[in-house]
Amino acid sequence: MKTYYETLGVSEEASQDEIKQAYRKLAIKLHPDKNSNDTFFDQLFKSINEAYEVIGDEKKRAAYNHTLRATKRGKTQNSPFETEDFDFLLVNATCLILVTRQVSSTGLQRNFKIGYGRAGRIIDQLEHLGIISPFDGHAPRKLLVSYDGALELLRKNIPGFSLPVFQSQFKSNQAAFKANASPVATTPPASPTIRKKNRKPASVWAKVTCWKWVKRFFLFANLLLVSIYFFRESLTNAKITATKGLKIRETPHVDAVPITGVPNNQRVEILRTDGPLEKIEGRKDNWYYIRYKNKEGWAWGGFIKRDSKEIR
Repeated sequence: MKTYYETLGVSEEASQDEIKQAYRKLAIKLHPDKNSNDTFFDQLFKSINEAYEVIGDEKKRAAYNHTLRATKRGKTQNSPFETEDFDFLLVNATCLILVTRQVSSTGLQRNFKIGYGRAGRIIDQLEHLGIISPFDGHAPRKLLVSYDGALELLRKNIPGFSLPVFQSQFKSNQAAFKANASPVATTPPASPTIRKKNRKPASVWAKVTCWKWVKRFFLFANLLLVSIYFFRESLTNAKITATKGLKIRETPHVDAVPITGVPNNQRVEILRTDGPLEKIEGRKDNWYYIRYKNKEGWAWGGFIKRDSKEIR
């Protein structure tokens, strides 16, 4: 599910002015009045209004950010490829903090190449074990134990804790810190897993572009159907005027066997007009040899209105 930040196309660190500008830009482009009251744009317009009502207000945004972080952590905790090597990362994070004396989820993300949710869970677990201080909202977290104290806490709380791995990782982090390099986890986890690539949610502009192409397709299809209709009309040169339609017959006579019927106002093609003259309903006219839907036969000309173009 998309977040309100993704709906407006801004980052979670965006300022209130940036959010306001993004909202105004989208509101102008997606307003239903500018899109012929299209229901698709109407739904998008409602979604950006809903997003702006929350993250456009500082108090509502703070509450939303808190819920968003909790949701991300919950998703990470329930993800199998995120939790399988958690103990390994917990040990390496402890070594990193012991060496650098700095507690930062951003540093964990950068050095261990992990997501925000898993870095937050590591910080929470270190706080739960008593290795780092709780977050009080102002002062940064601090390291509360020494090397031996951290070693003892990890040994008690992590099943299968390996002292050689801890010592090796601590030394490698020390060397990297002295060389002014980024400390990294050099020892792979016991059971490596494949991380799925997170798909970036489709932006509002991608949906709009997709919808515009759909509308263009239907417009092209309608134009094609209209052109086919008029092309078919160009092959005809007359129209039936009989109220109840007429019959196409095998021979030019009113009692001849009918081949097919032609409804009123249908277009037909006159092939010949040299049929015999006959008086029907008080009018005299020739019989025409016509074509209608691949059927050819004779029909009395008094019920056929010819176009101005020549008859073959």
